[in-house]
Amino acid sequence: MAKLDVQKARDLLQGFDFGKLFVAELGWSQPTNRQSTSFDCIGDKFQRKQIAQLSGVVVLSKLSMAATC
Repeated sequence: MAKLDVQKARDLLQGFDFGKLFVAELGWSQPTNRQSTSFDCIGDKFQRKQIAQLSGVVVLSKLSMAATC
């Protein structure tokens, strides 16, 4: 396993580029589903999208935001 480039990981984290952080730097797999999915939280509608996965654990990105969640 390659050594983590801490500076590059920090730059991706600070740039909110979580897809590259998880897949390119941390070695996670591409998501199994690239479609965005709608969900409801306390009456507000949101969109979420998978950005990476590893051993059944999925990293999600929330595409829309509201103050209640």
